Amino acid sequence: MLRRFPCAALVAPLALLLLAPVAAAAQSQPLTVEGYSVLGNVVATPIRATVALTAPYRAVAAGPFLQIVDESNPAALTVVGQVGLPQPIQGLAASGNYVYVADGRAGVAIVDTSNLAAPYVTGSYSLTSAYAVALDERGEFAYVASADQQIAVLNVKDPVAPKRVTSKFFTNANFYDLVVAGQTLLAAGGGKGIFVYSLATTDDPSRAKRVKSLKACTSLAVQGRLVAALDGNLGLVLVSFPNWTTPTVEATLPLPNQGQSCAFLPQDPTKLLVAEGEGGFQIIDVSNPAAPSVLTSLAAPSPCVGTSLSNTHSYLICGDNGLWSLDLSNPAQPAAQQVLEGEPGKTAVVSVGSTAYVGSNSHLEVWDCSNPAQPVKVTSIPVGQPIVDMTLSGNLLFAACQAAGVAVFDLTAPLTPVLLSTIPVTGSAVQVAVQGNLLAVAAGTQGLLLADVSNPANPVPLSTWQYGKKHLPGFVSGAAFSGPTTVWADHNIDGATGLNVSTPATPTIIGKEASASMYGKLYVYSNILYVCSEAGGLVPIDISNPAKPTKKTIVTTTYASSLFLEGNRALLCDGFGGLKEFDLTDPLVPAQVTLFSMPGYAYGVTVLPDGTRLLASPEGGLWSLAPSPCDGSTLLEPCDGQPLSQLTVPSFMWKPTAGATYEVQISTSADFPKNKGRFLGTVSGSSFKPPYWVPPNGAWKWIKKHALNGVTLYWRVKIIQKKTTSFSESRSFTVQ
Repeated sequence: MLRRFPCAALVAPLALLLLAPVAAAAQSQPLTVEGYSVLGNVVATPIRATVALTAPYRAVAAGPFLQIVDESNPAALTVVGQVGLPQPIQGLAASGNYVYVADGRAGVAIVDTSNLAAPYVTGSYSLTSAYAVALDERGEFAYVASADQQIAVLNVKDPVAPKRVTSKFFTNANFYDLVVAGQTLLAAGGGKGIFVYSLATTDDPSRAKRVKSLKACTSLAVQGRLVAALDGNLGLVLVSFPNWTTPTVEATLPLPNQGQSCAFLPQDPTKLLVAEGEGGFQIIDVSNPAAPSVLTSLAAPSPCVGTSLSNTHSYLICGDNGLWSLDLSNPAQPAAQQVLEGEPGKTAVVSVGSTAYVGSNSHLEVWDCSNPAQPVKVTSIPVGQPIVDMTLSGNLLFAACQAAGVAVFDLTAPLTPVLLSTIPVTGSAVQVAVQGNLLAVAAGTQGLLLADVSNPANPVPLSTWQYGKKHLPGFVSGAAFSGPTTVWADHNIDGATGLNVSTPATPTIIGKEASASMYGKLYVYSNILYVCSEAGGLVPIDISNPAKPTKKTIVTTTYASSLFLEGNRALLCDGFGGLKEFDLTDPLVPAQVTLFSMPGYAYGVTVLPDGTRLLASPEGGLWSLAPSPCDGSTLLEPCDGQPLSQLTVPSFMWKPTAGATYEVQISTSADFPKNKGRFLGTVSGSSFKPPYWVPPNGAWKWIKKHALNGVTLYWRVKIIQKKTTSFSESRSFTVQ
């Protein structure tokens, strides 16, 4: 089993590496791609889970991709098929030809693997979070662990249309792991301990017992009536159950590192394998549960985040470090061999010509994008901490590396950057901006750091600005210049604050827009300051008068992470909402014109000389996207006849009409009959609202229900101007 927490950053390989992109056609589950064509994808493969299928195949969770691998050669597994899911996969279970996927914020997906080369999502069920999934013995009910105080019970007899039967709630319990042992379900409930449910009625588990002594329980393993539990405070806890209602805590064993996952050895159930993240793994002798003892401890491979053991194959799951086969024939001397490589996720990205610089965990990677469909990794340079933002100034690159400060690189030779210096911070460097020789660093709790970089090999810190109330220091999350002597800092308490830095040693406040909940990274376009707020959306602020900045509107987003400005376009990396481009003809009212709902999380984007969008994702890797609009007389996206993914909510976009209000009409018939097979979505089209519609939950359920079995749907927009009504052209789409 696997503990469901983010993997630690890893060291990336330094060797020259050609990674062949995965073409869009290889995705048997369609992506929602509106306004782009996919040229290629360098897949990030942090491996978090695996489950055996019919021999010799198994399913492997690699970031947001479910891979089907052939393990006939145990020394080198071969990927034979894969399918992309919306979120990073957290857990897996399998029965027959189906794999049940706990897909984080996307809920549960059911993947049909009857064609191993082309697995596809046959059904799904939306949940606010899904961290682990387990099945009853007949594979008819799925139990889904969630961090929001519940275990959902799904009827999966019909894999196309799973239904929730019930949910088991417990206040303040975060459920991280589930194990089915015969007619019993055990759940790791975080601060509320171990939960034991009877499955005498499989569709309605009844709680038989709770072991309250554990306060940070995250992973479980079961052998007969002995339960091994990993607890963040206690370490390994062994609990025996003479019957499932009378537990006895036999022993606790402190662990040198926080346990991530554990499993009993099938060949010798008196031994327990414990994965300990960056600490590697241990094998513990539990033949006497009252006195467990460490048999062996190995620091590599790491980070060990999960385990998968059977009578024929044993694996260590190691995130970015891939999947390792484990020889346990002698438990005192286990041997590990890597059988699937991992590729670290990607974060911030900038480019100079056809060379892209990509943050990859604690490294700066250099990619040759001369052929955008097939980028080539040239080198990788360690920087100490994950890169979360970068900016360019002449031949210099400044990388915000969180607690490691700001790394300054010379790009005179673009393919071989030279690290010139590192600017230390006492907080966390999260965004950087440069104006001439003045560097501004959003340094978290340290505030806004100003430094002279006229000599980039020896930067000189000049001052630090922080919120004025010492008892409420807060943190600065964004920095952007709007002129030679004006810099903006975004503070979680004081909002967007303009500073006069004509004397950098003593910055003074010009004005502020105190929207405390709208903190994030900052970007300037003309006289507009954009706050890229993960919590509050994309927020345009009019700074034409810096003394009186004015928030005009909010563009609702999923999880706005960063913005790239080019011409009159704003490319928004919207986290789990994908990549969205906005037309800035009216910069106070950005109008969405594209959508790429990628698997994973959209973090950073840049534009290459030929117009290719290079999108970086901590889970999805690098995506090369070519603009491919299909503008009609009124409608923009989706294109006519386009297949949409059932797993991601689309956007319906059209050209604005001054002073209009809009009604989106969706029908099962091309002639849009009244009151029959038609859904109406109302969109306000005042001067402060953009011309696009993202279906809310009820509308999206209606669309998916009526698009079952390949039914074609039709859409158009009703345009209302005072007493005049007109209609756009109509288009068709399907949902797959």
